[in-house]
Amino acid sequence: MTRPTRSSGRLPAAAGHGLARWPVRLVMPIAGLLLIGACAAPAIPSSTPRSTLPSASGSPSTDDRFAAFAPCTDSRAPGWLCASLEVPLDRADPAAGTIPIFVWVKPHTDLSAPAAEPFFTTPGGPGYFGLANFAVFWMSNSAELLKHHDLVTMDPRGTGQSGAINCVDLQDGVASRAEWDAAVAACAAQLGSASDRYGAADRAMDVEAVRAWLGYDQIDYHGQSAASIDVQAYAARVPQHLRAVVLDSGFSVTGADAAIGPDGPSSLLDVAQLTCAATADCARAVPDARATLSWLVHAVAGSPLTGKPSGGGAAVTIGESDVGRFLAPDDLVGVVEAAASYQAGNPQPLIDIAAANPAWNTAGDGDYREYSSGDNIAATCTDTDTPWLRTDPIAVRRQKLDAANAALPATIFAPWSKSGWDGFNPSDECINWPAPQRYEAVRPAGSTFPGIPTLILAGDRDMNVPIAASRSLAGVFPDSRFVLIPGAGHPTLSLGACVADLIVKFIETLVVAEPNCPAGS
Repeated sequence: MTRPTRSSGRLPAAAGHGLARWPVRLVMPIAGLLLIGACAAPAIPSSTPRSTLPSASGSPSTDDRFAAFAPCTDSRAPGWLCASLEVPLDRADPAAGTIPIFVWVKPHTDLSAPAAEPFFTTPGGPGYFGLANFAVFWMSNSAELLKHHDLVTMDPRGTGQSGAINCVDLQDGVASRAEWDAAVAACAAQLGSASDRYGAADRAMDVEAVRAWLGYDQIDYHGQSAASIDVQAYAARVPQHLRAVVLDSGFSVTGADAAIGPDGPSSLLDVAQLTCAATADCARAVPDARATLSWLVHAVAGSPLTGKPSGGGAAVTIGESDVGRFLAPDDLVGVVEAAASYQAGNPQPLIDIAAANPAWNTAGDGDYREYSSGDNIAATCTDTDTPWLRTDPIAVRRQKLDAANAALPATIFAPWSKSGWDGFNPSDECINWPAPQRYEAVRPAGSTFPGIPTLILAGDRDMNVPIAASRSLAGVFPDSRFVLIPGAGHPTLSLGACVADLIVKFIETLVVAEPNCPAGS
């Protein structure tokens, strides 16, 4: 079995990590914003005196809601205010103690009138801290949005300065499936009875606690990638406090698609076809990228390719699972061209790609306060539906998983085999996660949320969530409009200002304008 590695990047490139059994594959990237949360976190006073905050023009503003906040100390976060709110770790068990929720606010700039509804956003991942997403970057630089709307984000519980989980064995990287299983087990043991308290249900109620603390009646809520799960959990609990919703490259959390992702393989090949066709050299060299990659999957499934990299080093072996792992946004064109080269008789470019992209993330995931591997697995294994019951013993879980996989059509993941697809998008990563003390579903199966104006965005170059998975959210939020953004990857805001403008116009008017984005970037 292989496990995808996490690419790293800064805006406008996306950074991703692979640990979520969502509709397509393990990789669920979000943007890495250069705002590493070194903000002051003053204690919340028992009374909240009025505070004077500077406006963009320098004139003073008095606003009780920000009395407990202080300017963030990170010089890369100018204009932001920070504070921390203590919430129950387990809202059903006061004896379990509390956990801090670190909140970042950028106040609105037009002080001549009361603020409109605030724009809330939480990061995807899971595992990332509050400012690590494209929405924060673009909205914090939108004079139009900030004129009337406060911008609010937070470090979700288990990340950043909200009690970040540091499962060292996971965070520092693993070199094999055995090491991965051991690291996951150690992380679960470290969390103990709290291992199921980092899912979307708890995160949603943390958002609600922040809303109530700041005194807003309704919020506009933006969910990027896996944060779309947080939005659904929030809507399932307090829909009356949602004025509008934006879901960017998101997906639903119930049903067969959430469990096995049958649209995933076709979606990957579609994106490869579009990306190659939009690149002149690739289009000339590989007229049909989909057919070429399908040939490669079948070729190495029947006879794995082994060879030494041109720069020296140990030999590598490439099987069908590795082809899926290579199909990442960082060098998609290079993979397509290497596949064509192998088809023409020269395997060296593909061997070099394999050598540069090891199957296991041995380098680790860096600072756990910026990205927490422990939070990722805790949230994933709490929220993801599985063929087994969460209370089943491990042996029973394995039996039910094997039976569910055996019942799938042989060609469901074509051109990959069932085992080849599962090799890089494993269905059993949570099989050893402990049974929950108190499970809360993200939302009841089949539930919908009418009456909430919703903008659903998807990109035709998204390597991580199929268009069909994002489109399915229209059934969850009936008062929605689905907009496909040509040329956009994951999330669509990675394309830039044109998508940000579309979101701002929707928030200002609750009317979805036609996107004005350059196609085929």
